[in-house]
Amino acid sequence: MRAMRKSVFAHARRERSFLAAVLVAVALGAWGPAAEAGDASRATAKAHYETATRLYDIREYDKALVEFKSAYLAQPDPAFLFNVGQCYRKLGQNQQALNFFQEYLKKAPPDDPNRSQVEARVRDIEAEAKLQAETAQAAAAPVPAAEVVQPAPVVQTAPAAVVAPTSAAASVEQAVPVSTTPGGNERGLRIAGIACGAAGLASVGIAIYYYTRARSLSDSVTKSQTPKASDDQAGRDAQTMQWVFYGIGAGALATGTVLYLLGWPPNPAGRTVATPIVGPGLVGISAQGTF
Repeated sequence: MRAMRKSVFAHARRERSFLAAVLVAVALGAWGPAAEAGDASRATAKAHYETATRLYDIREYDKALVEFKSAYLAQPDPAFLFNVGQCYRKLGQNQQALNFFQEYLKKAPPDDPNRSQVEARVRDIEAEAKLQAETAQAAAAPVPAAEVVQPAPVVQTAPAAVVAPTSAAASVEQAVPVSTTPGGNERGLRIAGIACGAAGLASVGIAIYYYTRARSLSDSVTKSQTPKASDDQAGRDAQTMQWVFYGIGAGALATGTVLYLLGWPPNPAGRTVATPIVGPGLVGISAQGTF
């Protein structure tokens, strides 16, 4: 008898819960004599308990839950109710766990040494449930609408009265047009014209360089007994670049001339209009005006 009771306590200590092992051990304390007497119901409860404990050890909590319930049906010991609650707690079903913990407290003896620990577990679950409910209620509370601020009334003022000129001299002063072209713009146009002209001259210089290179390569290919295809192609490319830079230079020179003339101070006797003339083999400027 004493040896069997020690074996039961040793098996119960392997249970992972801090409290379930103690309660089950209490429940099994009276099984020795009953099993020896052939009590079938207690033997069935013990078999379900042992299976449930092994399932609990390998974290098969849903299957262990079924076995603990079967053990309680075979032998209604309050310790099994606590173990059922432990399985529900492991499965994350705190409300079911709370129900079985409370049922255990109803059926367990008042002097049960584990009662205080179970009551503490009940308080923890109830506090957690209350906190979750308050959090959910706060999240669902309607957000107060922002106060609508009325715009300040717009004060409309009467337009200023139109004051008529008091003399003929004032009327004449209002009729004189005001020049909108500052003198600084004319100087800027002349500077831009000079810059464009310089760029045009540079482009013409580059065109002359390519002309010289094309001429040199052409002479080399002509005079060579075994002309190189690369020299012939390089000469063609240089000839193409020659005309490209001639065109750029001509356009820049024409633009610079126009800008320079537009920036020249106007003639008191009239205004000169300069028009660029660009055509095949022709670059120039046409100037018209009154003097």
